[in-house]
Amino acid sequence: MNNLAKGGRTPVDVRRLTAFAARHYGQDPGRLRITVQELRGGLCASVMRARVRFLDPERRPRTAVFVIKRVAGGDIRELGAYRSLAGSPCARIAPQLLGAEQTRSGCVNLYLEYIPSFHPWPWADVKASELVLKRLATVHEALAPEKVPEWDYDAELQESAGTTLEILEEAALLADFTPVRRFLPSVRRLAAALPALRAQLVNRRWPRVALHGDAHTGNAIIRRQGRSHSAVLLDWSRIRLGSALEDVCSWLQSISFWEPEPKRRHDTLFRKYLTSRGMPDELTPELRELYWLAGASNAFAGALRYHVVRMGSAATRAERTMASAAVRDWLRILARADACWS
Repeated sequence: MNNLAKGGRTPVDVRRLTAFAARHYGQDPGRLRITVQELRGGLCASVMRARVRFLDPERRPRTAVFVIKRVAGGDIRELGAYRSLAGSPCARIAPQLLGAEQTRSGCVNLYLEYIPSFHPWPWADVKASELVLKRLATVHEALAPEKVPEWDYDAELQESAGTTLEILEEAALLADFTPVRRFLPSVRRLAAALPALRAQLVNRRWPRVALHGDAHTGNAIIRRQGRSHSAVLLDWSRIRLGSALEDVCSWLQSISFWEPEPKRRHDTLFRKYLTSRGMPDELTPELRELYWLAGASNAFAGALRYHVVRMGSAATRAERTMASAAVRDWLRILARADACWS
């Protein structure tokens, strides 16, 4: 008889989950034992890990693990992303799509390969960041732009920038946010100039390419493959077209926020990315300017807004301190971008 235990408070459609597992593993649904654990996922998705226990044809006990990710709205583009990746040289850069089905509510359940990380936090080692940058370079070089699901990202980004500016201006009126005020002129100028800024990011050297779109430490793991290791990129809901520097800046700034050694080796890592694409490894003034403009674009995409809101609603002092540090980092990126743009 089927037995499904549930971790956390995430609702689980027992029948759908059991039916998928039975189909995928070729088992009688009534003989499966499935346990589900909620995972820390994206802001807009429910992510769970399912562990399936059953007997193989020789009556030997077997255990299989996969991930269920429920996406809705624009995030459904992630299904198209996994399908595109599966038929490209980038197939092993992401988890394998095992199956997908639409629910009555209009959401889509993605059933994904579960890939354990060889280490819960490998990012203190600079070589781990190099592996991620090499993977990003492969995506930028090998994933055909026409394979990327359609998304009017620039229109959505412009709206996000307006919302970010409004929230920042409201926060700046509060005593606790006083340090934010000196950055407001830069943020206003860049929000107004965003369409022209975005246009400048794409040029002959940096043509429009396929992007992961959300490269940070929460969306990457390091997998052991025999005696070697490789990076796997998770959460492809923001796959889109744009400047490769948006992914590069997103990753380098993310890792620099958490780890001092990658932060110290920032330029070395940047050059590793360039050489991975067969480009000259010279960080010219023009390239650095484009890099910071890409950072400003990332800030307006929701990262700055998220941390401003979190800073104002943090339940503990530690959470507030962390959010405050992130806000300062993003505002400094915008200030540098403003200096380049001006």
